[in-house]
Amino acid sequence: MPIEDFVQRHCSSDLRGLSPLLQSWSECVLNYSRLQGWEDNLWWYNERATLSSLAGAAWRLNGWVALEEFSTRKKGRVPERNSIIDVGHLCRGRCDLYVSHQSTDFAIEAKQAWQNIGDRARVDRVAEAMELAWDDCGNLHHTEANIRLAAVFAAPFIAKSSILAADMCSIDRQLLRHKVSKWVNESTANCDAFAACFPSKVEKFINKNGYLFPGVLLLLRARYRGA
Repeated sequence: MPIEDFVQRHCSSDLRGLSPLLQSWSECVLNYSRLQGWEDNLWWYNERATLSSLAGAAWRLNGWVALEEFSTRKKGRVPERNSIIDVGHLCRGRCDLYVSHQSTDFAIEAKQAWQNIGDRARVDRVAEAMELAWDDCGNLHHTEANIRLAAVFAAPFIAKSSILAADMCSIDRQLLRHKVSKWVNESTANCDAFAACFPSKVEKFINKNGYLFPGVLLLLRARYRGA
């Protein structure tokens, strides 16, 4: 039985207005790889490149708009020995992404993380990235948008050698799907919304070191006033 694309989305009741955007983003992810003949994908690259896909997903929806890297005012924060302290006033800064539709709008601070999902993985890069995004989100003024969001684009990878089929040449897609699904379930436990997009055609998503990058997971946490 052929393996289909693994696409999942979920929004909490407070963020249900994001659902069309997450669906559009999933379609953008698949469309990019399809247009590249399944030889390239948009999660190979850096945070800014991946973030542009979410902005593009907004613009392709009727009634949605988006702005990337726009100037704004943020809480002033300066380094103090081994910590960061507030300086008590707003400073010039940038917000990674603003998206809006008729009902509400969102100010988003994003990070990207590459996460090993092999059996020997020890460091949770996704949690580290979410902590950084959460802090950046907190620096936005609480009136920046109706809802502030901390976002992480998580690109998992796994050694090709650990997911080979019985012929020791091709990829065991069932085994890969099991590992990806397990990791997605664990990673999304504490988020408010997410979109997972893992195409079935992954044979060429392997880097020179022999690691397979099967897809991307977008995690979102809402930072409400007072948080």
